[in-house]
Amino acid sequence: MNLGTTLLRCASPFVFIAVSLYGLGCMADPEEPGWDSEGEELGEAELGMGGDPGTNNGLRYRVAHNHGVQRTVRVIGHAALAPSGLLPSMPDMPSPTAAGEWAGARVEFLEKLIGCALAEGTTVGDPGHILGYMTGGGLSVPVFQQYHGEIGLAPDWRTRALTTDEKRWVTACVLSRTNRYGATINILLGGAHPEIIHRASEAYPYTVPESTVWGNMFDSTVPLGSNTESGYAFNAYICSDVTFCSFAEGATLRACDETYTPCGFGYMGHCDTFDAFCKDPLNPTFEGCLNRSYAIHSYLKASDATCL
Repeated sequence: MNLGTTLLRCASPFVFIAVSLYGLGCMADPEEPGWDSEGEELGEAELGMGGDPGTNNGLRYRVAHNHGVQRTVRVIGHAALAPSGLLPSMPDMPSPTAAGEWAGARVEFLEKLIGCALAEGTTVGDPGHILGYMTGGGLSVPVFQQYHGEIGLAPDWRTRALTTDEKRWVTACVLSRTNRYGATINILLGGAHPEIIHRASEAYPYTVPESTVWGNMFDSTVPLGSNTESGYAFNAYICSDVTFCSFAEGATLRACDETYTPCGFGYMGHCDTFDAFCKDPLNPTFEGCLNRSYAIHSYLKASDATCL
């Protein structure tokens, strides 16, 4: 929809009204887990339509590692996200009107972040992203971009700061929804968090384990550059659960679990081998082993489990 030429309908479900709209008219254009056939417990986000239990990835890894995005993440994680229903000022985030590489980056990241953290049925608005205006009765009220909770790994973030555990869970979820190519592939999320634990029999058709990721971007101390930079911004780790390809590097169109870390993750090899490494008494303090218990697994439909 071209907001520069098209009037938005009053009843649009895709807008968030900043204040009560009593007596107002229409909106005008803006002025500018391990998998197991015996029923082992898996995680899932019950987000899909038609009974599909999955969610999707599609977050460009350069957006996830954008330094303006990560500078924002480090601030907003330490306070209530939206106690009044509106997100805080986020001056370092990509602009809603950004062009080129960063076009759409603000929405792309916030959709994944807020979807991972807040519970289904929760909606927050972004005052920094005005879609248009509701006009009538001599008033003009801004209409904000809205974001919806989906998975609920940190539902109380709306009214208080994140706990350390919540930071780890939300980070793992966001990273699980990152894609090397920016392609959107349906995935099932698995992990030990109560919001994503279900029986394996409930996870069909996501029968192919793919990768496991973990980290904590909120508490990162990695130095950040300008808001237009995109590179190593926080420690994140990924291991491959792939068993259906000859090489983990060739697994699926997501391709974040590779030896040359194209998604900005530290690649830890096959998950079984790495888990054994972390259990060795000599290695428990290795950076890549930390936060491992807050990892999230991704599962694919067989039809999407393509070897490159």
